[in-house]
Amino acid sequence: MKIIDHAPRVCKDHGPSRGKTIPRPLSALIVDPSADFARRLRDIVAGAGYDVSVHSRFDDARRTLSPGTCPELLLANIRLRSFNGIHLVYLAGSLDGQTRSIVYANPHDAVLAREAQRARAFYERQQFLPLTLDQFLGAALPSSDRRDPAGIGRRAMFRGGRRATDVASLHEALQAV
Repeated sequence: MKIIDHAPRVCKDHGPSRGKTIPRPLSALIVDPSADFARRLRDIVAGAGYDVSVHSRFDDARRTLSPGTCPELLLANIRLRSFNGIHLVYLAGSLDGQTRSIVYANPHDAVLAREAQRARAFYERQQFLPLTLDQFLGAALPSSDRRDPAGIGRRAMFRGGRRATDVASLHEALQAV
């Protein structure tokens, strides 16, 4: 399900289509040191119609970023040894400014989440990313993550119609049954 609408890009090819506007597939760059997790993300993103490039090291991913060739989507693990995924977000933003970026980490770190927001990237916990990636790909999201960095990834303990503070009423209702 692809809802994101991107303008067609000009093909700078030397063939018969020289100078014509030709739509090309959306591109994505995934950077994660774990080959298994990167493969899992690649399958999800490729299923949404993106042309996916996967790298396990910061240096390899940095070489693929250049003016005019920045991907429309950047997924980067925050922990990439000597550098981190936020460095790639800053680099892609300085080259293109149109790249939608999502950085992720496990365990949650509120300081890195706030830094990702300053870089105009979305932050997600690694274990939740495969579950929420479809929403990131298909939604018309704001230009940056506005969620509270301390609360990103928290799940409600009590679900359902009753409020968590209404424990006394719940207890009374259970005794009446």
